[in-house]
Amino acid sequence: MKYMIPSISMIFVVVLLLNGPAMVYGQDLACVGIPDLDFSVVWQNFEGWATVLISPDGSGSSFTEARAADGTAVDATIYMTLIYNCDGVGPVVNFPREDMWLETQGGGVVFCLGGSIADDPTDQDGNTQWSRPLRGGGWDEGACRVVVNGNYLGSAEGLTVNFNSPDLDGSGYVNLMEVSEFAEDFFSGFTFRSDLYRDGVLDLSDLVVLAQYFGVSCP
Repeated sequence: MKYMIPSISMIFVVVLLLNGPAMVYGQDLACVGIPDLDFSVVWQNFEGWATVLISPDGSGSSFTEARAADGTAVDATIYMTLIYNCDGVGPVVNFPREDMWLETQGGGVVFCLGGSIADDPTDQDGNTQWSRPLRGGGWDEGACRVVVNGNYLGSAEGLTVNFNSPDLDGSGYVNLMEVSEFAEDFFSGFTFRSDLYRDGVLDLSDLVVLAQYFGVSCP
């Protein structure tokens, strides 16, 4: 009767099955810089609601140029610190900016590809922010949320920042469709989406903003 002599690889597989992957990977699997959303935080330094004007080509307003409903200028910058819990709490350094983005809770804003990602990768303290102009169209009067690796970070109520755009229909272009929709809003009464100057009224100031962005599109 012949017996098969086990190879080194076969012995390794048996050890894995008996002891589980933790024996091989140990703590390294948990310490690769993946954010722990229970420790990570997101915040802003202002109270109340603010609106950021976005455009498909990214030439809209920065978060530092946001406006309250009465037209008051506010700094709506969103700050975030990514932390992982491994042998003590520490920052997630150089986390890719492409894996951190904003979404609106109502889904009314359509961002261009990569149009709402963070300003920069996380720094040596795990920090990044959203302060630069975003690329997108449409509008949403509700809250927005930070998304990290496809998971929401922060409270379920979201951040008190909303968006409008001269690309009123979120098509990725500012064209004659926007002129038609703006005219409908202008003669029908106030609507948030066409309050492009963002001061609580619809007037020629909003038309000037629309004209300024006419013809722009997503890259």
